[in-house]
Order: sequence, then C-alpha cells, then structure tokens
Amino acid sequence: MKQANVLDTQDLLIQKVSELPSKILKHHETQNLPQVLLTYLGHQDCFDLERAAYIVDNPDFDHMVGIAGFAQKDFEMKEVEELWGNPIALHDTFMNLNFNKRVKNYLQDSLNRRGLSVDNSKSLLRIGKELGLSNSQSLCWNLKHGNHGLFLFEPKKEMSTKEQHLLKTAAMMLGFCSLF
Repeated sequence: MKQANVLDTQDLLIQKVSELPSKILKHHETQNLPQVLLTYLGHQDCFDLERAAYIVDNPDFDHMVGIAGFAQKDFEMKEVEELWGNPIALHDTFMNLNFNKRVKNYLQDSLNRRGLSVDNSKSLLRIGKELGLSNSQSLCWNLKHGNHGLFLFEPKKEMSTKEQHLLKTAAMMLGFCSLF
C-alpha cells in the first residue's frame, strides 16, 4: 500500500508540473508571478518545501538579485489551486511576507562576473546562510540573455530522485516569469 501512495504522490506532482505552462501563460502579465509560482511549488500539496528562494545572477549588470522567497510558516493557504484563482489579489500579502522581503532585498555582485560558477556549492551555501536557510539545497540553470537562475530550498523531507527532477523542471519555469 505504501508503494501505491508513493506512486500516487509522484503522479500528482507530474500532473501539477505539466499544468504549469498553461498557468504561467494565463497569468503572464501578473506582477507577482514568480512569487505565485514559488508558493505553488513550496505548498504542502506540491513539493512541500520548508522555504525556497529564487535568485537571478546577471553578469552583464554585475549583480545577483533576489526575486522571490517562500516560507511555509509565513503563508497559509489550504488549497494550493487557490493561488491561481486571482493571483493579483495576493500581491500585497506576498509583499509583506517576512522571508519574501528578505529574499527580495538580497543583492550582491554577480558570481559569474567574478569568475565563479553559479553552481559552486560553497557560494550557494553561503548565500543560503545569508538568507537564513540552515540546510539548503540548490538548483542552477541558464536563463535567457546570459543570466543564471538559482533556486535555493529546504525540503521538509527527503526527496526521491524523480521528485528532485520534477522540482528542477518546475523551478526552471520561473525563468518564463517576468522578473519585476
């Protein structure tokens, strides 16, 4: 029976991730879309993350800037699908969440511009600690225009290889959201 529950959970994650492109396209003009997507990914009904941060490294402008942050303790919503009903209405709520404010205020020189790779584990652990993540994991990927996406997160429980792959696929969709 436990095996069936694992498969059901993974099937639900696959369904949620596969629905993301249409949700992103439907709300592509929403100012807080990265926050909506990040909250969706972190919600207990999705990947169940304790906290997550989305950061963009832009070597052309020599900065690394925090885009959105999510902490389950800051934001309570029973049904994850409620996020997509009217995401514009949640803008003020998102802007006042403590961890989101901390991430959005994060700004430092570009790692890539200094010749450091964005997937340098020491640098990512340092960034995680600066944001208050005690035991962060990270995902990195290339974005358009030579930028790099960084996704730092603390899972509540150990993730399977399939769940990690799905999370990376879903996190990379943050690159399709307008940054500001």
